[in-house]
Amino acid sequence: MDPKGSGDRTPLDRGTADHGVPRLRAPRRSAHDGRSPGSGAGAPPPRRICESDENNTAAASFAEKSLRLVLEVIDGRRPLGQLRSVVEPTVLAAVETLARTAAAERRLGTAVLVTVRLAEVTGHTAEVCGGYERGERRFAVAARLVLRRGHWRMSALRMR
Repeated sequence: MDPKGSGDRTPLDRGTADHGVPRLRAPRRSAHDGRSPGSGAGAPPPRRICESDENNTAAASFAEKSLRLVLEVIDGRRPLGQLRSVVEPTVLAAVETLARTAAAERRLGTAVLVTVRLAEVTGHTAEVCGGYERGERRFAVAARLVLRRGHWRMSALRMR
């Protein structure tokens, strides 16, 4: 019965028990498990490179040295030709463009590599992420390394 005496029930009256306490509905159930399709939710995370493996130690060392070299070329402290042996031609072209157009960034100060993290993708590829500072500002850098003919090379580079 309606406590107001009229035959119409208000929205608040519809969800309450006779004693005025709101009733809670059971949550809707779905067959969806919450993961997006194709998001890689079932794929294992990339394996961290272990320092005990000789190949992985070489990759970590190469990652740090090559990122420092790239930053030095962009700053104009090293010639572009010194990158040829460690990067792919597409990366070389990108670094050349950055070196020509990065005058505003150089005004912030010298680029200093601060952090480098490395994750193995396959036995012959690894992904690198890191950070570098220019003056008081911090920036991100990412790269992909490929092992070819026993030597690591940088095949992709992204800087922010």
